[in-house]
Amino acid sequence: MRYFWYILCVIWSVVGCSTTKHHEQQSPQEDISDVRIILQRTPCFGTCPIYTVTVTGRGDVQFIGTQYVYKEGEARKQISVDSVRTLIRMFKDIQFSNLNDEYEDRAMSDAPSAIVTYATKDRSKTVKHYLGDMSAPEQLKKLEQAIDRIAKVHEWVNPPRE
Repeated sequence: MRYFWYILCVIWSVVGCSTTKHHEQQSPQEDISDVRIILQRTPCFGTCPIYTVTVTGRGDVQFIGTQYVYKEGEARKQISVDSVRTLIRMFKDIQFSNLNDEYEDRAMSDAPSAIVTYATKDRSKTVKHYLGDMSAPEQLKKLEQAIDRIAKVHEWVNPPRE
């Protein structure tokens, strides 16, 4: 009789766990269609690329190149929604909403700024980061780079290699 209960417990735990895992995999994903992620790169006292890139929750990417970029003016493309979800996860992981609004210590001069905005229909948060401010969190710098990488702005900023 003891073996019967033991086997029953083992079966119950396996069935229970597999049902839970299946349920977790089937849960609907958060609606991100109203998300807007904006990265603006500002001038420096040299030839730093000046542009704004906007990524929407639907994967729309808009690039507006102003100066010192390969593609001046507006350009558009599409990226996967999974790529957008990766960016959103990065915002959550670094607790973007808790960052300072500004990292603007200008102890080092001649650097550009990166201005990052995360917006939904309900709220918006912007962080201004002067790239000469060494007190800015490393995660913010990595987020700025990730936005560029995932939006593939290099196609518009750098000339194509021959």
